[in-house]
Amino acid sequence: MQGATGWLQGTHLRRGPRAAGPHGDRQAAEVQAARALLGRSAARRSLTIRCDRSRGCETGRVTDPVQTYLAAQQRALISGEELLTVGDRAGVHPSRVAVRRSRSTLRTFPAAVPDQQRDALDAALRAHAQRLGEVRDLEVLQEVLEERAEGALAAWIGEQLDEDLAGAWRHVQAALADVTPGELQVLYSAALDVVRPLDHAELEHQAKRAGKRALRRLRRAGDDPELLHDARKSAKRARYSAELVGDAQTAARFERIQGILGDHRDLVVARAWLASAPVPDELRDDARALVVRLEVGAAAVLEQRIP
Repeated sequence: MQGATGWLQGTHLRRGPRAAGPHGDRQAAEVQAARALLGRSAARRSLTIRCDRSRGCETGRVTDPVQTYLAAQQRALISGEELLTVGDRAGVHPSRVAVRRSRSTLRTFPAAVPDQQRDALDAALRAHAQRLGEVRDLEVLQEVLEERAEGALAAWIGEQLDEDLAGAWRHVQAALADVTPGELQVLYSAALDVVRPLDHAELEHQAKRAGKRALRRLRRAGDDPELLHDARKSAKRARYSAELVGDAQTAARFERIQGILGDHRDLVVARAWLASAPVPDELRDDARALVVRLEVGAAAVLEQRIP
């Protein structure tokens, strides 16, 4: 990699899908945190008044950029929850994006939210993302392979991933059933209520720091898969912070970086999945050929110039 504005070189391996499992302890902690912050009766009032599903969330005057940005993510989470509640998988992706944007904002601008509310919300958001992670990973994997596989191999891959997705979705539904309804929104409203306005100079300073950190990690990543993964996460944070302060040019730049690294990651994980899959004997030649095409495609993605 020849600097942050040079050519991307090397490889990047995606971490495999996480196995879904019980989150009872973590969810219990979320419930306790919500009750400690608001009290049970206050929590119910918060859900009724601030998170009316037909109107979105009302948090009083929303003029601070951090509060405005977080309030938008809370509304996106509520919309996602509405879909998930009725068993619609379409709620997974927007929920995950809202979680990423929320956690990025809390970490880039930590002074905006007091420690107690920030830490409680971050823990709840992390748990929510983990509940949904395996489904989204499999959805992306299926999309990548469906675009490139053909004939009998495509049919076999589709059957395998349909089965995996069905199992992962059952795990999500079971995990969501164990969560007290509305607790995440209680924690979110508690954080929004105590946002500390930061002056624009401070917001811009933190956003620029996020951008410099992302470029530094990109330069240092070399061919190391984990470092490239960290660089992509940093690029996301830089993008979101630039969006928050209204710097469209910087946001677009880091969106491009994020896209390049993300496309490469998707191709690499698809190649790894197919290379280790129990492909029937009669389809192995086709599978090997597709593995090669995925490798070539991943390399081609990294030939793109970083903006």
